[in-house]
Amino acid sequence: MQTPGTPEDEVVLKGEKLKDLQTDSHFLEDELVQSWAVSQGGGWTAEQVWGFEEIDAKRFYTRRVVVRKGDEVERVRLVYDYKGPAPDKAAADDDDADLAYGD
Repeated sequence: MQTPGTPEDEVVLKGEKLKDLQTDSHFLEDELVQSWAVSQGGGWTAEQVWGFEEIDAKRFYTRRVVVRKGDEVERVRLVYDYKGPAPDKAAADDDDADLAYGD
């Protein structure tokens, strides 16, 4: 960890446990992205680790975050569901042809 934290924070960020600290979990690969922020005057820190996890036999891109301010701590896992490539811009423009934008 790059920010002050506890062993519980570390197991969540490493992907070993979920925020309940009971449920086992793990990242699928060792190649992760880590970032952290320290508030200037706000008194909070945030540390994040991004990677791939398997959830219900499906692969998802996830972000694990630990935010601390004083004695308060929040641990979360965000799960991103890939919906496929973005639509072609030209096709998206055609989809808007029937919308009224005004004069």
